[in-house]
Amino acid sequence: MRFHLALLLTLMVGPLSAADPVVFGHSTHFRTSPNSTIVELTFSPDGKTVLAGHTQRLGITAWDAATGNRKWTADLNRELSESGRLSMVVPMHLLAVGTEVVTLEAAADGKFRVVRFDLETGRRTGELALPSHGRVEEFRFSPDGRRLAYHEGETCFIIDAKTGRDVWALPIGRDSAFKRSIAFAPDGNTLSVAGVDRFETYNLRSGGSIAKSDILNDTDLGGNWALEYSPNGKWLMAQKTEEGMGSAWIFEGATKLHRPLGRSILKGRATFSPDSAKILAATPQHDDYKFHDRNHGMVGCYDFQFQQPRLKRDWLCEIPRHARCITYSPDGKTIAVATKNAITLLDATGNRLPQSADRVGGFTVTQSSRPGEVVTLADDIETWDVRTGMRTRILPAPAARGRWAALSLGGRFAAWEVPNDAGATLELWDVPAEKKIAGPVPCGMFTAFRGLTTDGRVMSIGPGDERDSRILRMSHPAALANVKPLAYSPAYPTPITEAVVSADTRTVVVQHGPVPGLTGDTDLMHRVQLHWHDTAGRKIGETDWSWCDTPPILAVSADGGLVALSDIKPITNMAGDVIRTEHGVNLFAVRPGGGQKPAFRFVIPRKPRLMAFSPDARTVAIVFEGGTTGYRAALYETSSGILRQDYALPDVGQALAFTPDGSHLVVATADGPGVAFDLWATREPFDAAKSWAKLFGPDGEQAFAAMRTMVANPDASVALLRDKVKPLPIVGEMQLAAWLAALEAPAFADRESAMKELREVLIDFRGILEAELKTTPSVEARERLEKILKQSDAVGGELLRQYRAVEVLARIGSPESRAVLAHVATGDPSRRLNAMAKKAVAK
Repeated sequence: MRFHLALLLTLMVGPLSAADPVVFGHSTHFRTSPNSTIVELTFSPDGKTVLAGHTQRLGITAWDAATGNRKWTADLNRELSESGRLSMVVPMHLLAVGTEVVTLEAAADGKFRVVRFDLETGRRTGELALPSHGRVEEFRFSPDGRRLAYHEGETCFIIDAKTGRDVWALPIGRDSAFKRSIAFAPDGNTLSVAGVDRFETYNLRSGGSIAKSDILNDTDLGGNWALEYSPNGKWLMAQKTEEGMGSAWIFEGATKLHRPLGRSILKGRATFSPDSAKILAATPQHDDYKFHDRNHGMVGCYDFQFQQPRLKRDWLCEIPRHARCITYSPDGKTIAVATKNAITLLDATGNRLPQSADRVGGFTVTQSSRPGEVVTLADDIETWDVRTGMRTRILPAPAARGRWAALSLGGRFAAWEVPNDAGATLELWDVPAEKKIAGPVPCGMFTAFRGLTTDGRVMSIGPGDERDSRILRMSHPAALANVKPLAYSPAYPTPITEAVVSADTRTVVVQHGPVPGLTGDTDLMHRVQLHWHDTAGRKIGETDWSWCDTPPILAVSADGGLVALSDIKPITNMAGDVIRTEHGVNLFAVRPGGGQKPAFRFVIPRKPRLMAFSPDARTVAIVFEGGTTGYRAALYETSSGILRQDYALPDVGQALAFTPDGSHLVVATADGPGVAFDLWATREPFDAAKSWAKLFGPDGEQAFAAMRTMVANPDASVALLRDKVKPLPIVGEMQLAAWLAALEAPAFADRESAMKELREVLIDFRGILEAELKTTPSVEARERLEKILKQSDAVGGELLRQYRAVEVLARIGSPESRAVLAHVATGDPSRRLNAMAKKAVAK
């Protein structure tokens, strides 16, 4: 059973601007902060409240189990948090008993105390300082909440949790530096303590040892054993997990009876059902987990019967991410599973309950065919109105989806792997028609998929051996096995690392590398090669460009005219030693034939994670890796490389897209919400003279703010720009030839004047100047051309203001603004500004 989002939040804080996002696919239902991790999970005694202990400021959050609505959040260890000494905090354990929640926290003076909270309100109802001053390494409350057992050094202390009176001090010795696990039996009179390779059980009426076991050391897993009694008190389960593998043993007294959970079953924590008849466990992702989505996890329920050598599985349920904590409600009818910062509720048969945490985090997102809409693929295919955050359509995806899934640009097609014993099959769906149009098609065990084109063709690498990793294929899924490779014969010289196709499907950019034999290669930096093709496999151009990140991020504009490639540039000192690295993005203006060189490079603050061009290619959006300023996304102007706007994200970015009209930027986060930024919304007052002045200069954020106010006031802006924006004059062949000839003129002033004129038109006629450099016999002309061609194609000054004004007119899109653009389009079509206006009119 799958849950589909019903409640959405819109964040409206302060004046509306481009940085105020609309949140979709997310609510506070059973979810903590994106930066927190749930480490403890339990139900209230009546099963009506779900409680979680989490690492965000080490707090407790309570939710209504029936609705998923958050009831309250309480901070723990407030004194340590304020003093920055959170390394002292104790392990997390919660006990809900009666009308209270009880746990332990550390104080700034180094002491520890029992704290109690009202179950309904979260209000602190009591505190009790522990009698000792040592560091608490582990603790547990008895099921009735009357006793507290905690481990300090070589002693396990048992005290009265209400009064602090000592009950027992059990000398448990020192067998390692690892912390110990503590478990109370259901009657509260029996206590077991585990070390690294043994456990001991004590009778708390007498304080004496009643059972010992030294046979926990037959596993090569590191870490500590965790103990848990079955609700009937008959069985004791010792479990250990490390790096996604686990092992558990069942004991009766000190006798090891069974190893029901080995590495093939246990991946995370396990627990008993309330009737002690079943074991619930976080399991590997799938029976054939190699082909399963690695972002998802599994929970399995197993019959607990000793007469069988292997537990019989009752059911297996997929959950959004790997399970960290699992617990039953007291009546056994509900199961709570915590992943990172979200909780999924299941019924006793493994069906997902509708009040569970929303599963949209980590989705794939692309623009829809409709303005103001995006398509997402997570548990299901859904379309969203980014202006309101409301879901508009839903198409259930198959339950057994595999490790790869993709949406075509525009959201027309969806494709995904379905795992099976032979490897995997591929299915292709028509999203608007809500039907499967191809598949299941066997796709081999080693095929690596790279994307889905707007016309429904699958881009894949392989299948086959290492040599086939150098071949890119593009095909309809029905012909996947027989498609001809898209590559020059026989293959690329090194394995393909990325491939992207333009929205019009006319241009394919293939990245491969690292290229062997280049000097200076290190683990951090290497060179890659890019190849441009049309979709028939004919090569348009290639480049062996720069030092690149590992792996570089690649993006192509909708029309295939621009390509963005991230890189790392080493910064050296006078001795040639690398002292730091500088992240940047190279923008290539694709020209048919020959080698491709970047138009210019701009610097970015840190390592990029995702990149995408706006539909009009006027901006490139970049989502960065996390840093000291949190998770960020930013817009950069493609004509200048200047920052336009910076945005805060609630979690690490997983995917990004623009809406078809370019009005919104949408970022899908890994385990948080989807956020849609209205790029053109503003409430700033419009002043014609100030807005025109702000369009000039290198302050991109100020210029973009002015552009937004101009778009919001279309009539006044068109009246202003009608007199400001003019077509660039024609520069004919004769004029260019005259300037080129003047580079070797006898008069120095003439040579300088010609050089100045050629610099002004470089971005429009770079190809002609490069050809002249190759053929001119004049040493003077060659030297001057080399200096001119070293100049970046980044636009600045008055020309940049004209670019921005044309973009504003195109964004307004009224008959009056189109008339101004049509006038600009009458200019020389070889000038980029005039061509931009012509393209805007054609749309």
